[in-house]
Order: sequence, then structure tokens, then C-alpha cells
Amino acid sequence: MIKTLKEEEYQDGFLRKIFVECLGYTLKPDPNFNLTREEKNATDGKKADGAIVIDGEVRGVIELKDTKTKNLDDVQSQAFGYKVSHKNTRYVIISNFAKLRFYIDDKTEYEEFDLFNIKRKDFDKLYLFLHFDHIASDLPISLKEKSIQEEQ
Repeated sequence: MIKTLKEEEYQDGFLRKIFVECLGYTLKPDPNFNLTREEKNATDGKKADGAIVIDGEVRGVIELKDTKTKNLDDVQSQAFGYKVSHKNTRYVIISNFAKLRFYIDDKTEYEEFDLFNIKRKDFDKLYLFLHFDHIASDLPISLKEKSIQEEQ
């Protein structure tokens, strides 16, 4: 069924199913929200489909497309345009409802998850990177920095 829905028809459902029910976020207008829909850029009138908000500041942007969008590379520029419009944003999430990509800081590296066929170890990694408590504490950034240090 999700495969037949347009972007606008499933945005709210996607944010609720993945981010609220699985990853511990609270969607606006609920009290103490940390996830918003249609977050307006600080620099222009454009809007990201979603945003992770911590202490009143956008820390992550979410750009959603429907499953007809096969190549998520085509969405990168749009999503990173939203990122640079929010001063302290470090995280970018792009999804076509079937695949989800998670970026930290730049477009050169990302983790991609196949949401329709996710294996337990991949879900554990998705949870580690994207759970609200982990994003709020910048655990993904710490893990990336440790990984870089180990490689060096």
C-alpha cells in the first residue's frame, strides 16, 4: 500500500511510524515536541518535510519523497539546501519510504537502510544512529569521530 501513496499522502504516517513509534520522537503539536513537519528554512521560504528540534534549534532535517523516486542521490541537493539554512544542523535524513539515508555533516558518506527488507542488525544500527536520545546526545557524531580516529 505504501508503494502506491504520493509523498504528501504518507509524510505524516511515515514520521509517526518510524520516528515517533520506533525512534522515540514527539511530534508537534504534542507538548515537549522534538519533531516538526514542514519546517521553514531560516534563510528563505522553502520547507523541509520534517525537522529534529533540540532546545528550540533545528539539529536535523528530513526530506521525504514517494517510492517512485528511485535514486536518492537526486534528493541530496534539496536536503542539504535545507541543512545549510539552519545554523547548527548536523544531520540529514532522506527517504523515499522504502529506503532511508542518514548523513552526518556532508554528502560524501551516509548509511542507507532498506526499510521494506530490514534485517535485525540493520535495524539495530538505524536505532543506534537515529533514536531521539542518541541524536540529542550527538552519539552519531561521537561514533563517526571515533571511527575516523581508528582508521587513522
